[in-house]
Amino acid sequence: MKNRIYYFSGTGNSLQVARDIASKLEDCEIISISKSLNSELTSNYERIGFIFPVYAWGPPSIVTRFVKRLNNVNKNIYIFCAATYKNEPGAVLRYFSKVLNKEGLKLNAGFEVCMPGNHIAHYEADSQKIQKEKFEKWKSQLSEITTVLLNKNEIKSKKTSLFSRFFQTGLLYKIAVKQFCKSDKKFFSSDKCNECGICEEVCPTDNIVIKNNNPTWEHNCEQCLACLHWCPQQAIEFGKKTVGRERYQNPFVRLNDMLKKGD
Repeated sequence: MKNRIYYFSGTGNSLQVARDIASKLEDCEIISISKSLNSELTSNYERIGFIFPVYAWGPPSIVTRFVKRLNNVNKNIYIFCAATYKNEPGAVLRYFSKVLNKEGLKLNAGFEVCMPGNHIAHYEADSQKIQKEKFEKWKSQLSEITTVLLNKNEIKSKKTSLFSRFFQTGLLYKIAVKQFCKSDKKFFSSDKCNECGICEEVCPTDNIVIKNNNPTWEHNCEQCLACLHWCPQQAIEFGKKTVGRERYQNPFVRLNDMLKKGD
């Protein structure tokens, strides 16, 4: 393979973006970060990409942990990333660039991709109309990104405000990431649960274990909410605010794509 894309995705947005970009690059494979944490990494590629969602104005902690394993990667390889977000990406590209820099690597091009949100504990799911608008906008952006990547162009990170750098992706992000792993205490399953085990299979961090016929969360959570959104019975809740709220799954991604046994 000439190109490789690593992705992390909970409800499918980042997987869709990874697939779409891969389809435009010659000889490109996509690899799940959650399935590759213990795999040997090689660097004989022309390009390496990272696709991930924005959590609290920064990258998921599993992504930054993964990057720290790239010490054997060719330092001159072309690296790009795309961060999917709902409303405000903060200074995520600037932050991710620094994560790479610490490993002696350089972010050659970074992109922010607006997608439907999924953290329905904080807001209602986007309407079908808004979802369609975002997907249409992505189609246009994909063409621009393709040109950049095929030509291996350098794209400087756009300027971000002091508020984004030091408060959103600075202070708030650092606080939030530390809390994510234990915030799964708010998850619970209702009496609609039929013990299908999909929540356990879809969790990218092996954080869910079925005990006494009920899912339990083991405090290693990334807050991707895959368990909540992919539950076919809508039996999983995150506190009281998600009760009765519409779930979201990226319409271009299937459940089997997200399962551990899926590719």
